[in-house]
Amino acid sequence: MSNSYNAYLVQPYRSVDDIFCDEPEAWGASLEHTDLNSAVVEAEELSEIHGGAVVFSVVGDMQTGMYSSYKVLRTFGELPDGDLAG
Repeated sequence: MSNSYNAYLVQPYRSVDDIFCDEPEAWGASLEHTDLNSAVVEAEELSEIHGGAVVFSVVGDMQTGMYSSYKVLRTFGELPDGDLAG
């Protein structure tokens, strides 16, 4: 029996029109989904509301609650400059 599971996480980003911040920033906690389709639908909706979102996959360990390195699957809207790949 395996202690690992696949999860899809959605990280919303908000656009920031602020003199102190010149790029979008992560907003709120990552939201976990068990299937890719529901993660993509939520990411699309959040990007329309907040400015951007990223869907990435991870492998979780049920014993420790820790996640493996992430892999970016889809991006929506305005995101920070730089490499989002894990």
